[in-house]
Amino acid sequence: MKPGAHLLAFGGTRTHHRMACAIEDAGFEVRDMIAWLYGTGFPKSVDVADAVGKAAPRPDDAQAWEGWGTALKPAIEPVIVARRPPAGTVAANVLRHGTGGINIDA
Repeated sequence: MKPGAHLLAFGGTRTHHRMACAIEDAGFEVRDMIAWLYGTGFPKSVDVADAVGKAAPRPDDAQAWEGWGTALKPAIEPVIVARRPPAGTVAANVLRHGTGGINIDA
């Protein structure tokens, strides 16, 4: 990658912190994060009432746990925005390599 080039890395809600650290360890500057929101997807969760119903000696024990789970439904995908450090100033880097900025107005 050219100096000043940007990187977008998509990760999971439970592991994006490790991805951000790995990106920093590779020499990039973490600049921001984008949250990609979506309404579909399935929770990776255990239905507590169902689990209790299978394990409890009395079936009525499960009723107290109706609606309980072990995880939330994912609704975002974190996107780490990082940049390879520019060579010198941003202005010098843009003139030499054509990278280093983000066209925010577009």
